[in-house]
Amino acid sequence: MVFFIQLAVFAAVYFFNLRRFSPRGLKPLASNPRYVQRIDTNKGRTTARYIGVAEGGGFPFMIVREKWYHRFLKKLGIAHEIQLGDKELDEQFFFITDHSQHLAQAMRSEVLQNALRTVFVVAKQFNSDKGRGWCSLKNSALSMSDPLLARHWQAVEVIQKEMAKVSVPQNPNRRLLRTLALFFLAAHAAFFVTAMMGFVPTFFEQVEITQRMQWAVTSAAVAAIVLAGWFVLILHFFRNSSWSALVIVDFALFGVLGIAVCSVYMVREYNVHFDSQPEAVVAQPVTGKFCKVTCGSGKRKTTYSLDSRQCDDAAQGLNVPLPYSRCSSSRSYKFSLKVRHWRESQKAYDFRVNRDIYRNTKYSHTALIPVHGGALDIEWVDTDAIAIENR
Repeated sequence: MVFFIQLAVFAAVYFFNLRRFSPRGLKPLASNPRYVQRIDTNKGRTTARYIGVAEGGGFPFMIVREKWYHRFLKKLGIAHEIQLGDKELDEQFFFITDHSQHLAQAMRSEVLQNALRTVFVVAKQFNSDKGRGWCSLKNSALSMSDPLLARHWQAVEVIQKEMAKVSVPQNPNRRLLRTLALFFLAAHAAFFVTAMMGFVPTFFEQVEITQRMQWAVTSAAVAAIVLAGWFVLILHFFRNSSWSALVIVDFALFGVLGIAVCSVYMVREYNVHFDSQPEAVVAQPVTGKFCKVTCGSGKRKTTYSLDSRQCDDAAQGLNVPLPYSRCSSSRSYKFSLKVRHWRESQKAYDFRVNRDIYRNTKYSHTALIPVHGGALDIEWVDTDAIAIENR
């Protein structure tokens, strides 16, 4: 079940990324078949709208409003700096293509520059690929009769017709780069989904890491190494490529968080499941007992701490009167025992137990705690294996 949930979320993230940059779904208008449109909706509400023309164009390229990370990419030498000779346009737009020299030469035309200004009055970005030129609109609610759209379509036609005149050599690595880019996007989505769903297996294991600081430091080190190596791979494959901005932005949005959180889970799983050190059973006297009650359901759950008498009554299965209205319908108890920490005597260690163990445990009893050294020397405890003895 968990696998299918992960697969579904992965597919959603993956196709959400690609749909914005694909001409698929653009359908001709009945009034003018040269013009195409695609409307994305969610629960009857328009979320995005794309319009364009189904003719002209040459090599694929994309134009977007320049953001801070685009300037960062240019400083790193990852993306080509395309200069049009117009300071306003050079600072305003970022051009993405595998044929930067040809695009820069074509875009120095005053006709194309004026068309570009007209397009971005209503557009957020412009794409040209597979004989189609299309834009994503800033305002998806624009009426088809709005004169802004009419001027926009005419400007897109001008760009497509002018770019069709540009002759460029075929790039033999284009298909390979596209395949690699799709792989990296899929990997980022997989990292992100695994990070979001990675906590699920922990519900089925009663394993607790007791050296949390060492766990955090080790996880941070692993994440830093993996992130640095992954970023070097991106630079190696996509430097000065039309895919560089997309892959790096996707890496920043999904990959960084996914890899960082996955590193925490990977360190935990490796430390526990590859642990070959012998188990050490630590005997510690019980120094405290406490319990909590969770009332309500769904998002309205609230947890309250109970006093020792209320905990004893709850452990015996008695009805405990509580001054909370949410506890009148549904409630669940969590019982815990407390002992001195075996490494730091000034600290306490507490662990969950069931109702019967809580009821039968007294302060004179001793908890036998199986402590494991860990494959990465990060100490952990299997709380299910903790036993209580009367010594």
